[in-house]
Amino acid sequence: MSETGQDHLVDVENEAGPSTESGVTHREHVDWSLLPDVTTTVIASYLLPWQRGYMAMVCSNWNRAIMKSPHLWRTKEFRLHGNWRDCHNLAYAKSVGRHLKRVYCSFGFRSHRYPRRMQKFFTALLAELYRSGPVQLLDLHVTSMQFHRNFQSPDTHHARKGIMRSLNRFLRRQTMLETLDLSEDLLRLDEGIALLSSVTENSSSTLKVLYIDDTFQQGAGVHADSSFARIMGRFTELVDVTINYSCMSAELLSRLATACSSALQVLNITTHRHDSHEHSIDREAWVDFSEALPGTHVTLSMSGIVRMVAVYRILTPGMPLTSLRVFGHNDGGFHPDRTLRYLSRHFQHSIRKIVVDVGPVYHPYGRGLHNLVQNCKKVENLQIHGRISWPVLRDVFDFVDETYIKKGLRPSLTYLRVVITTIGFGQEEALVMEEFRPTFDLHNLNYELVFDPMYPLPLGPLVPEADGQLVDDGIEVW
Repeated sequence: MSETGQDHLVDVENEAGPSTESGVTHREHVDWSLLPDVTTTVIASYLLPWQRGYMAMVCSNWNRAIMKSPHLWRTKEFRLHGNWRDCHNLAYAKSVGRHLKRVYCSFGFRSHRYPRRMQKFFTALLAELYRSGPVQLLDLHVTSMQFHRNFQSPDTHHARKGIMRSLNRFLRRQTMLETLDLSEDLLRLDEGIALLSSVTENSSSTLKVLYIDDTFQQGAGVHADSSFARIMGRFTELVDVTINYSCMSAELLSRLATACSSALQVLNITTHRHDSHEHSIDREAWVDFSEALPGTHVTLSMSGIVRMVAVYRILTPGMPLTSLRVFGHNDGGFHPDRTLRYLSRHFQHSIRKIVVDVGPVYHPYGRGLHNLVQNCKKVENLQIHGRISWPVLRDVFDFVDETYIKKGLRPSLTYLRVVITTIGFGQEEALVMEEFRPTFDLHNLNYELVFDPMYPLPLGPLVPEADGQLVDDGIEVW
């Protein structure tokens, strides 16, 4: 037996136990180094990459079984810091980089301290991946590069250009990309367009999932640049696209409808308070887009955009909106009930999920909630955070009971979550909920009422407004 195998001999006691004749315990020797390769790789698949490395150092047989099994090394997350730890990432790429199919690359929290080292290791990493095969990736995620923070000084201009040059060269050589994630990189307009153009050279017909939310820095004005829409029109097999509203334009919708008429399924739009969202897309552009892509779902997430003027500007009638999420801090200009009324009037045939989580709450929900449940027949998930008067809540439950439950039908609204943020209110709402609770449980409807005194509420009693809604007497009515 080899010397390596002798190091791993294990004494295992015989199941028969001690011998009755001689009283000597029978033991048999097990050589774990001779474990079948299939069993070794199955065990290694449950370990982390660095644990697999230690396991491969046990003996030559385990090293051969683990290091020569490509499926164990398909995925790797490289997090660069610009210090000595990046040498381990480079060594990993040299050792098993040829097996990689999914790569996640991001910059560390303190990476802005060493921009030149970052550029050196990042360039070396991409070069090593290209020399190892070259590696043809299926998924590539280059996120959180944050060029506005890591390369903001003038003396880092050379390092920034080096990183972009290496990344463009690497993307041009990829021919099998299916997923590309460039989110939170905050690039200049010319840099982001150059990266997308590099991808289209060999992966325009293979790319299916594209994440470009927060790829461009704030105020880049991407929607006004026709070259961006033209490059996006080169992708012919996009299925899922996540993009900022600052990149949206009527020309982009037309390009996507023409290029991805048989593939695009989900268009996720995100927007933040500090993004460029002063422009509006025409109703005709959205109508043409929905007619060309009738099966495409549009989801919208608005963070910190609570002014009703901005909400109306972004929520253009004609948009095939299926999911809406509004969250952020309320500075007094957000009317949740008006938002629900607006949705019930313009998106009643498409909207399916609504999440409104804006606080603190200055204006309560009123008839807008009832109108939404009554008019939007496809709403399945409704989550609202705020105040609601108990007569409105009773009207909503009565409508569901009379329209669906008593007729033996299952309502489309199967999940309703109302988070009340008022101290001193909510007793009547709780009584209404408990009154209908047996009916909801019988039909497996997940309706719940939650009290959350997290946000401070304005002082003053509720008084009727001109249209009959209840507002606070101690605040200004917008």
